[in-house]
Order: sequence, then C-alpha cells, then structure tokens
Amino acid sequence: MKLHYTMISVFTKQSAGLKGNISAVIKCEKNQLSKDEMQGIANDLNQPATTFLVKTDREDTFRVLWFAPDGEIGLCGHGSVAAAAFLFEENNTIANYYLKKDEQTIVLHDFEGNSCGMEIDKIKIDKEIPVPDVVQKALGVEVLKYHKTSNKDMVLVKDEESLRKMKVNFDLLRTSSVFGYTVTAQSTKADFVSRTIVPHVQQLEDHATGSSHAILFPYWSEKLKKQELEAIQLSPRGGYLKGHIKNSKSILIKGDFKIIAQGEYFLSN
Repeated sequence: MKLHYTMISVFTKQSAGLKGNISAVIKCEKNQLSKDEMQGIANDLNQPATTFLVKTDREDTFRVLWFAPDGEIGLCGHGSVAAAAFLFEENNTIANYYLKKDEQTIVLHDFEGNSCGMEIDKIKIDKEIPVPDVVQKALGVEVLKYHKTSNKDMVLVKDEESLRKMKVNFDLLRTSSVFGYTVTAQSTKADFVSRTIVPHVQQLEDHATGSSHAILFPYWSEKLKKQELEAIQLSPRGGYLKGHIKNSKSILIKGDFKIIAQGEYFLSN
C-alpha cells in the first residue's frame, strides 16, 4: 500500500528564525489503516506528530488522529493546524471542513495568506496550588505560581531570561506522574514566552505547542487585559503563535506554516 505524506512546519516565523513544530499529514480512506499501522508509520516518520485525516461518510468531514513516535496523542494543537494547512493547500479553502476527534469536534476556519487557526475550548486552568517540591528542584529556577490544568500544568517563573536559561532535570521530573508542564513568563519581545516540558515521552521538550497556548492565552489575556496576544515558544526550533480570545469559552489560535517535505510511504501487507 502506498500512502502520500506531507510534512508541514507550523507556528513559524521565518524572519525571526522561529522554525515551528513539524507534523506529517496523511489523508486516508475510512478503515484503510488500523491504529497499530498508524503508530508504526508515525514511528518510522519520527516527527513530533503524524496527523491522520480519515475520510468519513459525510462529505468534507474527517476523523483526525495524532501519533507521536512512541504513542497516540489525545489532543495535538500543532497537528490540527498542520491539518488545516494541508487542506488549504489541497483545496484553497477550509471553510467547510470539520475534523472530528472522537466526541470532540475541531472546527477549522478560513484564513488569509499563510495563516491558519484552530479553536480549542476544552482545556481549562484549574486551581492554583503550592509549588510541588519536585517541580521547584527539577526546573532550577524561581517559580512564582503553579496551576493544575486539564492538560499540562502551568508554571509561572520570574522572567524571560531565567526561562530561556532553564536547565531541566528530566530524571527528577519523571518521578512525578504529571504528564507535562507549560512554563511561562512575561516577555519584552512578545506578550509572553513559554517552554513545554514533557518528561514522560521521547521528545522531552516540545517545539511549538497549540494545546499549551490554549491554557496560556486566556491566562495572559486576563493578566495583561488584552484580547489579542503574541507568544514565542523558547524551544530549540522556536515557535510563534497569535491568540484571539473570542469569549469565555472560545480561543482562536493562529500561526503561519511552511511545507518542508513530501513523499510516499510504502506500507507492507
């Protein structure tokens, strides 16, 4: 079986040297691939995410699944934007496309130029709690606040410089069951900066993370009293994201994209 893949880097800002996060995108027929086969393909392509768009019985509707090399991803922001970019390049419009993730529906809207976006309203900041000792020790920087969330816990640190220089003790973080952390500070070059730390998976630090910013944009919007925000992710590749707080339940996350590779994958029967 031959499958076409497109590798797309999203949340980029080429002029600033921010390369964004890569997802391979594969469109396939209903029941064409099992989850085990998808996982094997993602492992072989070895990108932060591989996004599968699976056709459904409804026109212009796909089921979407995301896989990292070492496991399925429940919600992948940059993979969703890569799907939007793929559909735009294929059809020159994404106004009528709906991507279904199990019970949840991700709606992809029109965009101008090379920008694309996604809406996420399922990720919420929970209560502020005392900073866990393991987090304070593992991050090695001054932590001001710590919030539990429904996705990655949010960690507020003193300033951009300390976040940039932060050297994470991943072995120590793995002693906690928390899946991941979005560590953030206010910025002079954007509204805020962040790093996403995921100690229990192969990648360890994510490059440009839509799901993290579904937490961060509402937080910084309230703190800075702004509805439109810009963010930089201080990862090895770097990421640039824009956020628009539409209302109390809806966030539009936007970013530029660049197609970096295309090819054929041959799946053995």
